[in-house]
Amino acid sequence: MAYTWNGMRKLSWEEVKELGRKGEFPSNKYYFLYDNGTEVMMDTDTSWVDIIEHYEENGGNVGGQFGAERSIGYERLEEIADNLVDYMSDCLGFGADRTEKILERIGMSKEEIKELGWNSE
Repeated sequence: MAYTWNGMRKLSWEEVKELGRKGEFPSNKYYFLYDNGTEVMMDTDTSWVDIIEHYEENGGNVGGQFGAERSIGYERLEEIADNLVDYMSDCLGFGADRTEKILERIGMSKEEIKELGWNSE
């Protein structure tokens, strides 16, 4: 079995060491990854002894890997929402009323919808 969740970006040992040199690692943004498909969140108290042991005990294989959750920046999320709106309007023929209801349903606020220029008012 291997760690396979696509929401986690695996970090190379070189990336881990570089983040450590920059003082950004360990923190609660990073995880120990295990070959049974699980992960454990690090915290700022995680020791480098634990980090090195995790890497060396597993020979740098899947069980000894590290990860960071993938995230979509706000700008990219805004771009995706804008493309979705264009698709709903141009390809599906949805009017502003229906488009607004769909955007609300996926979690966009009325203010965010107005920022995109799509509302039924």
